[in-house]
Amino acid sequence: MAALAVGFAAGNQTGTVIFRAALVMVASWWIGQAVGAVAQRTIDVEAEDYVKANPLPELSSFDVAGEGEPASELADAESEVAQPSPEA
Repeated sequence: MAALAVGFAAGNQTGTVIFRAALVMVASWWIGQAVGAVAQRTIDVEAEDYVKANPLPELSSFDVAGEGEPASELADAESEVAQPSPEA
C-alpha cells in the first residue's frame, strides 16, 4: 500500500507502479518462505536433540496421579503422613 502511494506521489505511471509493487511482493513472499523453512528446520532439529537428551520416564512404573514416584513408594509415603490430632 505504501509502495503504491509513494510511486504515485513520485509521478510514475500506473503500470510501472503496479508492476514494481507486484514484483516486490512476489520476491518478499519467496524470501519469507525460505526464512520460515529454515526456522522450522531449526526448531525440528533442536526439539529432536532435546528429546534425545531428556527422555521421558517409563509411565508404567509410575502412579496414575503422575506424581513422579513409583506407586509403592507413594503408598508408603501416604501411610506415614501424621494425622492431625482432634481439638478438645
